[in-house]
Amino acid sequence: MNAMIPPLKPRSGVLEVTPGRVRVFTDPETALDWTRPEDFAQGDAVQAIVLHAAPDAPELPRHVRAALAGLLGHVPFFAVPSGAPDCPLRRWAEAHGSIFDRLVAPEPGEAPAGSLLRLERPAGTDLIEAVFEDLAQETAQAYEQEAEYSPAEHWEARAQQFGTSARSVCYANAPRIINKMMHETQMEALMPAIRRAASDMRRGSRPPALLEYGCGIGRLARYCRPHVRYHGADISRGMVETARTLNPGVRFFTTRSLPAADLPEIDIVMTVTVLHHNDRAERLKILKTAAARAGARVRLVLLEDLLVPVQIKSHNMYPLSVERLLDEIAMTFGGTCTQTGFRLLAYKPNDLVVRAALMELDVWR
Repeated sequence: MNAMIPPLKPRSGVLEVTPGRVRVFTDPETALDWTRPEDFAQGDAVQAIVLHAAPDAPELPRHVRAALAGLLGHVPFFAVPSGAPDCPLRRWAEAHGSIFDRLVAPEPGEAPAGSLLRLERPAGTDLIEAVFEDLAQETAQAYEQEAEYSPAEHWEARAQQFGTSARSVCYANAPRIINKMMHETQMEALMPAIRRAASDMRRGSRPPALLEYGCGIGRLARYCRPHVRYHGADISRGMVETARTLNPGVRFFTTRSLPAADLPEIDIVMTVTVLHHNDRAERLKILKTAAARAGARVRLVLLEDLLVPVQIKSHNMYPLSVERLLDEIAMTFGGTCTQTGFRLLAYKPNDLVVRAALMELDVWR
């Protein structure tokens, strides 16, 4: 580590990357230059990255490109593209951005780039100051846990309070970087499973139809759509409305309207951290509704906390295990069930007890 740079607090700094200079801001007015590869050993001090150039741009030093390749997998970014329509940074941001990242648009009122949300930057506000303010606002308003958990009321309240923020569907009281870390861990496991399902369940020239039950604000839609015909359903009307805003042209439904919805026969059913937030009776209703829209053969892609022996009220989690879930699938889908994939997930590097898992199942009816 560079002895000239004092240790920084974890996830406290904002890293600004320009072709001619790289520096980390510990607050809007205090910056330290990161000039050597050793400086990036403090990468865990970064809570966000401001990009003035694409992270793979040849004008950036090689060690900077290498460091960004590691950091941008889990650290939120703010992209500051030029006004040119063919700007490499804009193209990169549109391809890699998510609901955790922001576009600093050159023109007021410019629409989001794909799934990227704009950074609302008042006129005359310093860019770094605006970034710190945006990150602070993410956790400024805490979510107060209800005395008694009701799934419909809880998720509608989250939708109304947080809107397009990832806090509506991820950890309600966590900073953006924590939720992006969780998201990226899920995506690393989910995308190979989605690609496998898309290949295995394809019939003829049309991609298979996928139903995500509990889609929230549609954060996974853009990743699934290149491979399947995506449809999303959620218990919260507010979530569905936000999902439609973030994903124009994609079909989203409330779960109440799902039985009568104009849907194709579903080939793939996906849930991501949904079932463990419901007790057994509600899980059976969810699975029964999904089964009613599924074909004779259906692939289930279920990423859930499957190693929860007791109810955890602070996280609105109910007891769930692989055995329980397989039993509930047999009760609702019927037929023959074959496990095609299973993977444990650790959301934190220091997790000693892993409770999340991705299970892939084929059901023949």
